[in-house]
Order: sequence, then C-alpha cells, then structure tokens
Amino acid sequence: MNSDLSDANHVLGRHGRSFHLAARFLPAQTRDQATCLYAFCRELDDLADHSANPEMATTELLSLLATLHQSDRPACRIYRSLRLANDQPAEALLQTLAKDTGPRCIQSSDELVQYAYGVAGTVGLMMAEILGATSQSASPHALDLGIAMQLINICRDVREDARRSRVYLPKEWLPQGVTAETLANDPLPAWPAVLKSIRLAEEYFVSGFTGLKYLPKESRRGIWLAGRVYREIGQEMLRLGPQSLLNRTVVPKWRRFALALLCLFSPFPPFKNLGNISHESRLHVALGGLCGNHSTP
Repeated sequence: MNSDLSDANHVLGRHGRSFHLAARFLPAQTRDQATCLYAFCRELDDLADHSANPEMATTELLSLLATLHQSDRPACRIYRSLRLANDQPAEALLQTLAKDTGPRCIQSSDELVQYAYGVAGTVGLMMAEILGATSQSASPHALDLGIAMQLINICRDVREDARRSRVYLPKEWLPQGVTAETLANDPLPAWPAVLKSIRLAEEYFVSGFTGLKYLPKESRRGIWLAGRVYREIGQEMLRLGPQSLLNRTVVPKWRRFALALLCLFSPFPPFKNLGNISHESRLHVALGGLCGNHSTP
C-alpha cells in the first residue's frame, strides 16, 4: 500500500491542481484515501481518453470491471485498499468510461446529466463514503457535487474534446450543423451552450454544498474548497467570455490562494441556515434508478 500511496500522491501532484490544494484541508488518513481514489479514477480516465486503440481500451475497461477485486493492476489494488462497502459507484464509472473511448455526441440535457453522473457523480458517492458520511441522505448531494464539477470540466474542455471527436454539450443546445470537427477548428459557436451548462452546474453546486452538513466537521472544509475552486473555473469563463473557449481556462493561482484563505479563516460551514432544506428531486429526474439518486415517488 505504501508504494501505491506514493504513486497516488505523484499522480495527484502532477494532475490534480484543484484537489491537491483541497486535500491539504483533510485529515491525514482521509487525505491518503482520497488521494488513492483520485489516482484510481485518473488511471481509468486516462485509459479511456488517451488509448491509441479505442476498441482495446473498451475491452480493457470492461475487463477491469469484471476483475475489480482480482486484477493486479495498480488501479485495482488501490481501489481494493479503500475497502468501500458499495462497489456500485465504481462499476457505474467503469461502465460509463467503457462507452466513452471513441467518438461521442450527447443529444439532450438529460443525457448530459446521466453522463456527468456516470463519470463524476459516482466519484462523489465513493468520496462521501471515504469521508465518513453515514447518512443515506448524503448520497444525492454527493453525486450532485460530482455532477456540477463535471459540467464545468465539459465547459472548459470543449475544444480539446472536439479534437477527440467528442461533443458533450447537448446537440439540442448547439446551433444547427455544429459538429466536433467544426468545434475543433472554432469553438466559439458553443458559447451559448456553455452558458447553459454553467447555469446548470450552479444548481448542482448549491445542492452539493448543502450536503456538506452530512460530512464529519473535520472533512467539510476540504471538500468545500475543492468545489469552490471548480466553481471558480466557470466564473472565470464568464469573466473571459467566449474567448475562454480558445484555451483551457484555469483559476489564477492568487485566486485559488484567496479561496484557501477564505476556507481556512471564515466561519464554517457557511450553509448553517440551510440545515432543514431537503434535496430537490427535480435534479435527479434524468437519473431514474441509478445508484445514490434521489428516490422519487
């Protein structure tokens, strides 16, 4: 486990700019587990995104799904070390990524939410267990925070995704005739759809932040900071306007530092007046019976 943890820390330091900062605010043992979860998800994501052979990547992801508790691959060893009680989120993540190795075109806002659930809401569910959330009421909020963060990822990676023949912004939001090829050359026509995605992300951020009340107090600040930094990416895109689509938007270091200071020194949680507000079921209409969603009548 020590070598796996060392590898996981290396992955986090190299790729996880936002989470690397937020992890400093987590208790040591929880931070190690969260770092391992990040490394597990990163390896799977890299396999889906960077394989030269999409069909082979799909086969490998499905193989990992079938052997999650037997494979000696580092990602699987790390996953087993987490000793999560529920494998469903990891299985849903693998199933979603196995379908995401080649060209992709999201058709509707419901499909967008389902996709964001599969690749990030599931991670929110696993993270909630690692952080010590014991109430079943925590799950809908945990997956909402994951969905919100993924919606922001989609906004800032429009051009990069299009170059891989992937368009995650719903076709119904885009001007007629816009394709991955056109967005790879000129992503600016996607701006109205990006605005819709950022607005949609705001609804999920509010729900995700409200759910922090279900976490142990010592873990709340770190997750709040991770969410706030991701939310700030969307706000930075709004400040920059359509030109933000030409390059991958990042939050300036000074602003990340300011958020960290706010997290460290402000009274917390900043949502104490929301203690009696329940989860909004409308946020999960698209999710049907998926693991961790808000149960509807």
